[in-house]
Amino acid sequence: MELKGIVVPLATPFTANYELDEPGLKREVGFLLDKGIRGFLVNGSTGECLSLSTEERQRTVEIVSKECKRKAFVIAGVETPVTHHAILDAKRATESGADFVLVATPYYLKPTLDGIFQHYKKVAEAGVKVIIYNNPFRTNVVLSTQMVKSLSEIRNIVGMKQSHVDMSQTAEIIHLVGKKIAFFHSYGDAVSIFPGLLLGGVGAMSIIPLFAPEKTLELYRATMNRDLETAIRVYRDLLPLLLYVGSGVSGEPNPAPFKEALRIIGRSVGPTRLPVTQVTSDTRKAITKVLKEADLTD
Repeated sequence: MELKGIVVPLATPFTANYELDEPGLKREVGFLLDKGIRGFLVNGSTGECLSLSTEERQRTVEIVSKECKRKAFVIAGVETPVTHHAILDAKRATESGADFVLVATPYYLKPTLDGIFQHYKKVAEAGVKVIIYNNPFRTNVVLSTQMVKSLSEIRNIVGMKQSHVDMSQTAEIIHLVGKKIAFFHSYGDAVSIFPGLLLGGVGAMSIIPLFAPEKTLELYRATMNRDLETAIRVYRDLLPLLLYVGSGVSGEPNPAPFKEALRIIGRSVGPTRLPVTQVTSDTRKAITKVLKEADLTD
């Protein structure tokens, strides 16, 4: 399937005992498929990838891929900073049914620029379809425009997720490589969705469709069709969700606010795993207020 459109990063459902909730994951995928979502990200930050075992990551990909049954494409997050482990994780994800892998820029180890380039190159050479991931908030590394341009020349590097606030870089990257690789803007999972599409992105990776899938798809279609009057209206409707749920609340880490929001609207996916704690009562009140204003809860 073509890599474009609205991609939903799935929250990983857990039971009250913090075990993988397989029926809950199937319900979430089924709900979103019925609403028209045709792209899923499994084992990303929203999916608590670093809290999952190797076996759990493989199992979530298997479940989501099977539930999609070629109705939607599946992207698997590969978050390890060690190249050898990233290659193994990418191969496992592909063998389990993922169509693409979203590979995080190596963090913590502080590699050289050549080390970062080689990391992506070696994973791509393993025969998997790679989406590069520029997320300086989590990696403390900004992929330069030149680095992205060089990476776009490598076979099997097919896309980029841009989670960087610099819209001028976004415009430059789309201008240079937008016809070679699929570009998704997703800074903070929030307000950049609309301008990222206007600048030439082929889609967005956003948690907002977890709560408002139809509205998000309407925004995407209107923007891609350059129906700007409709797009601006829908964007304004979504803005409170984008600002106060999509960007997180009161500094509480992803995905605790998202899981709380899903619980409030009646689609609980269970708790977060430590060290990510449940939201505070003040945050719960703030989320409830935003959801009520968006007519998503009573």
